Amino acid sequence: MSPSGMPLLQHGDLKISQSGAIETYVASIAPKYKDLTPQQKAIDNMYGCIKEEILFNCAKAIFTTQKTDKNKAIEDINTLLDKWFGIFEEKLPDEGFILGLSYPTPADLALLNITQAFMPFGAAVKLASYDFSKWKKVSALCDRTAADSNVAAYLKDSPYVKANPFGL
Repeated sequence: MSPSGMPLLQHGDLKISQSGAIETYVASIAPKYKDLTPQQKAIDNMYGCIKEEILFNCAKAIFTTQKTDKNKAIEDINTLLDKWFGIFEEKLPDEGFILGLSYPTPADLALLNITQAFMPFGAAVKLASYDFSKWKKVSALCDRTAADSNVAAYLKDSPYVKANPFGL
């Protein structure tokens, strides 16, 4: 973490912040992802950017809007998630992963992050009593992604996915 509290990655002489930039950089050097085509990388980045938009708006609802109008926060969360998950549901494959590869890429991981990470997504879902299970294709994709051996190992050992530092 940087002194400002922003996410920070240091890799050799490189120091960067901002989760989107960090994710893009790590994907660009990761063995499974470094040789993706520019089109595939663009799709991965698109899902990552959508995740960041959802993250920002979930955080806004739970840390700002809820303080003055809890019902508005709940409405905002439901509207936001219904909008994006409706789009995801239309676009996702019935089988396999978003890019059609035999393994998940950052696009798949972005959706898994939204549906499994507690902060701020899970906190917003809890506040709004939102049910992701109504999105069958999204749920199935996230199940396939979580079942990937590398992803499953990370989820099993990571303290970050379910972290609730604010006691929400």
